[in-house]
Amino acid sequence: MAQDELRSAGLLPAMLATGWGNQQNLVPLMRPKVALPKVRWYREIMNFTARIPVDLGDPNLYQQGDPEQHWQYLRKNAPVYWNPPGYCAGFWSITRYSDACLLFMDTDNFSSEKGIMLSVNEGVGDIAGGKILSASDPPWHDALRRAMSAGFAPRVIRQLHDDVAGIAVALVEQALERGSCDFVEEVAARYPNYIICSLLGVPRSDWELMHDLTVAALGFDDPDLRAHASARIARAQAHAEIIAYYMNLISERRDNPGSDLVSVLVGALVDGRPLTDEEIILNCDSFIIGGNETTRNAIAGGVQMLAQDSTLWNSLRADEGLVPTAVEEIFRWTTPIMHSLRTAKNDVRLHGELIKRGDAVAVWTISANRDEKVFDNPGRFDITRAANKHIAFAVGVHHCIGSRLSRLELTVLLQVLRERVSHIALDGPIERARSNVIRGIKRVPVSLDR
Repeated sequence: MAQDELRSAGLLPAMLATGWGNQQNLVPLMRPKVALPKVRWYREIMNFTARIPVDLGDPNLYQQGDPEQHWQYLRKNAPVYWNPPGYCAGFWSITRYSDACLLFMDTDNFSSEKGIMLSVNEGVGDIAGGKILSASDPPWHDALRRAMSAGFAPRVIRQLHDDVAGIAVALVEQALERGSCDFVEEVAARYPNYIICSLLGVPRSDWELMHDLTVAALGFDDPDLRAHASARIARAQAHAEIIAYYMNLISERRDNPGSDLVSVLVGALVDGRPLTDEEIILNCDSFIIGGNETTRNAIAGGVQMLAQDSTLWNSLRADEGLVPTAVEEIFRWTTPIMHSLRTAKNDVRLHGELIKRGDAVAVWTISANRDEKVFDNPGRFDITRAANKHIAFAVGVHHCIGSRLSRLELTVLLQVLRERVSHIALDGPIERARSNVIRGIKRVPVSLDR
């Protein structure tokens, strides 16, 4: 029985009210709107609710629970799944690799302009929608991407190599001097932040300031603090300081352009007009968030896996040729941005389910990267995995424009670690972030030896 049939029959509200599949409480709270054979009706509800006892929009699931089992069930039994209103407004979940690719590439039927995260799916949309690269649709998106591509061209990324290596060496050496550290705080958080600063043209003397402001503004270190007014104010103030900083930088680059990304944005023409200051600021903000959270959490998750298995670490140290495959496996395994939201522009039927115009659709990229039909033994972290077709950076027009930079960052860091660290091991429990967007790790305590 299709979920839209269950929904139209008035069964989903009953299922939600009875406790998301508590079999002892499966008593319908309203009469079905359509006549169904009693045995079939009971069986359909039992089968549907007993296996999906969670709200996929609830961030607690990703900090305290085990979402893997639910994604696996959905891939097999309900690849297009209606998640009733709970922590977020109701939304569809897409969990298979092939369907995720389909939605990413179908910009005629699915839009990014109303927001790309469940956290903004509250009926008001995203204030950056239609203004930033990640939350815009063709043709404006394509024109904006062409204008920005100069800042992420292969030549530009290659020129960053020495700066990236210097930052990696400095941070790893500091960690080695301590002998033990929280790898997230000391390395994973600072490393991409410093590199983004370099890309945007922030003077080195301001990198630590921008790191502190970014950590405070993003709030991913402890999203629970968002419930407290004082913390919300502090986050808003930090964000305001970042905006003010980049406003000054934009003004400087208008007078004295350079080769940095802010200069590229200032000089860009999109559809025959320059970008407004607001558009430049919002895109800088998007680069800061995306560039930090993706690489930071890929590093944290990758180091966690290497540190808890000495065989993996020793294999990587013994064979430099494993670095490229290890990099791709870390991105597949961690998939730091767990989902990307789309809004249906038209009615679309997929796997028997009717996605209606205006419905929110969460593409669970992290589930797609566990799809058994695409990856052999997807539940295994395998640094020798060849032909890794992961979509951690999405596909189609919204393939991450910074993917080359992220790969460079992780590649260089792994090379520095394997050259300078003889032994690495977990030195305490890891702590995951509470977020339904970022598959984040707040702390990875490790011990390191030369």
